[in-house]
Amino acid sequence: MLSRKAKGLFIEVGEFSVQVAKTTSLTAPLAVESVDSFPLDSAWERLSRLTGEMSGTGSGGKLIQAHCAVYPPSRFVRRHTVESAAKAKDPAYLGKVLSQQFKVDTAKNVAAVLNAVDGSEFTLERSIAQQKELLFAGALKAEFEGLQVSLTDADVYPVSLQLGTLSVLGGISDYIASKQITDPVLVLEMSMGQTCTYIVSRNMVELTRPLSKGLGTIVPRIQEELGLKDEASAKKLFFSNTFDFTEMGPALLQGLLKELQAAIGFFEVQTGMTIGHIHLGSLPENLSWIPSVMSKSLGLRLLRTDYGEWLPGYSVQPQDSVLDQTRDHASWFGLFSMMGAFNSKDNGSKKK
Repeated sequence: MLSRKAKGLFIEVGEFSVQVAKTTSLTAPLAVESVDSFPLDSAWERLSRLTGEMSGTGSGGKLIQAHCAVYPPSRFVRRHTVESAAKAKDPAYLGKVLSQQFKVDTAKNVAAVLNAVDGSEFTLERSIAQQKELLFAGALKAEFEGLQVSLTDADVYPVSLQLGTLSVLGGISDYIASKQITDPVLVLEMSMGQTCTYIVSRNMVELTRPLSKGLGTIVPRIQEELGLKDEASAKKLFFSNTFDFTEMGPALLQGLLKELQAAIGFFEVQTGMTIGHIHLGSLPENLSWIPSVMSKSLGLRLLRTDYGEWLPGYSVQPQDSVLDQTRDHASWFGLFSMMGAFNSKDNGSKKK
């Protein structure tokens, strides 16, 4: 049974935490009343408690409608340029690109094909010339279904279940356009098993590349650098707030930094563009040393996000207490990016 209360809820389910925003509505215009972050080990219990409070039942019984963004471990976002309009009009073309070029099992995965310029869905009713730059995005059906079950078990009714990566990429493109930032941004999603790498300009998603090195590769290096007895001890220290890894950060991230430097160099030589900023929004607060180390090591500026200036252009107004809590914290960008509609270009002017 759906709760009749009109309040809105936005939920982002990441690898390390679940972030939530309570709003006055599910659609703009809306005000963001509060935000919270739940560590993953207690997230579903705390989310269930929150929905119970919102419905007035205490716990269980009524579902709270929410827009939800998720990051399934199998997620993929791949860039593709259409070489021939005639080929693209073949009904089997997109499926072949997905299965043959990107090695994605179309029977086990759910996927969408989007315009890399404006995020609109690819359609044969539109000129192929306007849709030459594409993104193939999706994940395993089973993982989407599992996350949906977890949400409904916490008394959440997903009005939408989005791939969080796409919201972030659309938001980054829009944000840098609104701030008149002309250089592309390196966007990283770091998980334990991999690092998803994107280069985003104010015009489009320019590059996507998965790297096999993730946060998991840091743990054995911590063990080695500090002389710890086993990887379990190193992992516990890595995720604690008791040790500052900033000084040894370049050594811990050495392998990933080399791969990123190679990818950046290749992109800049191929396009003639110079990457100016870096954005890492998927990390827990206790790993905040990683963005600063990467920024310094790669010679890129951290992308500072002014939510109070950006979001009102979409009739989204965070309350002062929310702005104080989230100011300059990139970890909230994904949650806020769900609240805007970034599927049309306006040459950097804010939408009213």
